[in-house]
Amino acid sequence: MQALDRKLALKQRDDSIDRLILLVADTKWNRGLLELHRDDLRARFPLDSRAVLSNLRAGRAPDSNGLLIL
Repeated sequence: MQALDRKLALKQRDDSIDRLILLVADTKWNRGLLELHRDDLRARFPLDSRAVLSNLRAGRAPDSNGLLIL
């Protein structure tokens, strides 16, 4: 998880990305991993799937980074 966090932080910094949406497949393995690292992920991705999708449906960019589980 630390390697992923570093990679995403560098991408956001180097590419001047305002918002980052992490798309994760809805599998049992991924859900377990997300649960295990919930606090760390919330710090970087404060928006959950519902909030991200709500913004996108309304034609708006999310106001923060988000985690989208599909």
